[in-house]
Amino acid sequence: MSTWIALAIVAIGSYLFRLAPLIVLERFTIPRTIESALTYAGPAAITALTVSAVLHGDVTGSVGASAAATAALAVAGLLALWRRPFLVAVGAGLALYALLDIALL
Repeated sequence: MSTWIALAIVAIGSYLFRLAPLIVLERFTIPRTIESALTYAGPAAITALTVSAVLHGDVTGSVGASAAATAALAVAGLLALWRRPFLVAVGAGLALYALLDIALL
C-alpha cells in the first residue's frame, strides 16, 4: 500500500512541477530576446544529445553504428542548415541511420 501512496505523491508532484511555470509565467511578460532564444532550445537540446552520442559511440562500441550516426548527423545538420523543416531534417537523418545501420552491421 505504501508503494501506491509514494506513486501518488510523485505523480502529484510531477503534475504540479509541470503546471507551475504556466501559472507563474502567466503574470509576467517574457522579453522578446528571451522568447526568440527559447525557439531554438528544443533543436539545441536534441543536437547536444545527438553529438554526445556520436562522439562517445554506442554502447556496443560498434564502428558501423558510429559511422552511421556520424553520417546521419551530417545529413540532418545540412538539412537544418538549408532551413528545411525540423521534422524533415530529423526524419532524413533517422532514415539514413537506419539504412546504414542495417548495411554496416
